[in-house]
Amino acid sequence: MATPERLMPRLDRIDPIANARRKFGREGLFEFAKSAVKLCLVSGLLGWFLAQQGNVKGFSRAIFSGLPTCELARVIRDQVLPHTDLHGLYHVAAQPISKYDLLEIVNREYGKGLKIEPDDHLKIDRSLNASRFREATGYVAPAWPDLIAQMREFR
Repeated sequence: MATPERLMPRLDRIDPIANARRKFGREGLFEFAKSAVKLCLVSGLLGWFLAQQGNVKGFSRAIFSGLPTCELARVIRDQVLPHTDLHGLYHVAAQPISKYDLLEIVNREYGKGLKIEPDDHLKIDRSLNASRFREATGYVAPAWPDLIAQMREFR
């Protein structure tokens, strides 16, 4: 006889990373992430910035630490998938950087020649604490100039 308890899903058996590993394998998952990167490049901050001409504002008090998608794909392939013991929520991040400083690096790397005007009106800190992931995997993100250079080479 079917009882309500037997029909309930067992959430402890649901593991999206294990399912992705089974379905796609490491290389398939990496190829999927690369395709996602190309989509994000067109619609994200980089796509917006590369379409600009003349002067743009860079928020000097808007702090960010998320990785570019191409680096995050490498982290998934090289750090997450091999570490089958990882469970739970982890922040994966680079060193915090202001949007102004980030745009300055992108401007240099892509040779745009734009004038970026610092703007300190917006104050927001969206930096992540990646210490738990670093302790579990040993991963330390490259410096921002290296991350931006990798983005450029990735295309």
